[in-house]
Parts: sequence; structure tokens; C-alpha cells
Amino acid sequence: MKNRFDSTLFGIIFGIMGPVIGFFLYYYIFRQEPTLAGFWNIAKQHTNLPKVMSLSVITNLLIFFIFIWSNRLLSSRGVLLGTFLWVVVIIYYKFF
Repeated sequence: MKNRFDSTLFGIIFGIMGPVIGFFLYYYIFRQEPTLAGFWNIAKQHTNLPKVMSLSVITNLLIFFIFIWSNRLLSSRGVLLGTFLWVVVIIYYKFF
């Protein structure tokens, strides 16, 4: 039987949105600025942005394992693809 939420596209969407949610969680836990824009600017100025983004990708690990445990293997593949897209973005911010 085909699982309703078992598709690569569904996993890619979760793989891209997971680090965004992780970034907001990081902001609310370790907030040093009252606004999100101020937090982003300080992280960019102090070259901490790639580090913060790398920590945000950890949320994809949780999403990946939830898909594996619930036997949604195509969605877990999509999460991996979304993670690789984030790796490209992080490398861009790190070196360019």
C-alpha cells in the first residue's frame, strides 16, 4: 500500500523547511538581539552565520529519523536531498 506522505518532493519540502525552523529555535534560545534582523546582521558581521546555519541543519536529523522509523523511505531520501541543498548554501556563505 502506498503511504500517503511518502514522496521525495514531500521530503525535500521538509528538508528545506526543517533548518528554517531550527534557525528560529536557535534564535529564540540564544537570542542576544531583540529583533531577528539584528540577530541576522550580527551573525553575518561576526562570521557566525555559517555556524548557526550548520547547527540549524541538525533538525533535519530528527525529521530524517522520524521518516525512517515510520517507513517513509522516499520522504527520508527527500530530506537528504534538502540537506544537501543546505550544504551548498552554507558553503557559499562560508567561502564567498
